[in-house]
Amino acid sequence: MIPPAIAQGCIGFWAGLTQGFAAPKVTPFSPPASQNGSGPTSGTTSGTAAGNGSDSLAREVQEDAAKTGASGDGQSTQTCCPPPDWMPIALGEKGVSEYAGAKMNPRIAEYFKAAKFWGKDDSGAENAWCASLVAYVMKTAGYGIATDAFRAREWEARWPDGQKASRPVYGAIAVKTRKGGGHVGFVVGTVPGKPGYLAILGGNQSNTTNVSAYPASDFHAFMLPKGYDYSCCVLEDYSGKIGGKGSES
Repeated sequence: MIPPAIAQGCIGFWAGLTQGFAAPKVTPFSPPASQNGSGPTSGTTSGTAAGNGSDSLAREVQEDAAKTGASGDGQSTQTCCPPPDWMPIALGEKGVSEYAGAKMNPRIAEYFKAAKFWGKDDSGAENAWCASLVAYVMKTAGYGIATDAFRAREWEARWPDGQKASRPVYGAIAVKTRKGGGHVGFVVGTVPGKPGYLAILGGNQSNTTNVSAYPASDFHAFMLPKGYDYSCCVLEDYSGKIGGKGSES
């Protein structure tokens, strides 16, 4: 039988030895001080789809987050990849749709306010709101936004707080050109069974905010906040509901 004093000493020795082998802790990326002075939008709700009136939508968002234990389904599982803190907000806007006719969804009015867009109607090509959704999400998360943030291609051309990524990663703002303008949305993963396709969470996709499949070649820029280190991030499959590419105006 080992004397109690010696046994206690052995326990203390092994406890001290194993302290250095704890799993690394990765903290979410926090926005740097904005260069253009923009901050969170006053009176907005972070991470919830206020005004969309759908309990099932809220459950879908929670299930998406639970699948990775982080902010979304296609997020990298690499421990060195910081979770993008703006994505829970973006995911919370799924299901917000425009109103037909000369009236506006109050939630989309919040997007326009964040982007400083003067529109009073959320339908029609002249009121395309994909970029305004991006402005709302990034501003609510505490980041500066593009100069004319209601214009999709401004997120590549004139975003003082942004950097261009060399490849698509989870949470990147994907920018493309379309006839008559541009389109912008958030990368949430790759499309299972469709090599070369990306799952894009965007507003004004068939007049609603949803996840749709796009050829990666459609996009000419993938933008991230300055200082976000994506070097070890790996884009993974999105296993939630993915719709087909639809209208963007």
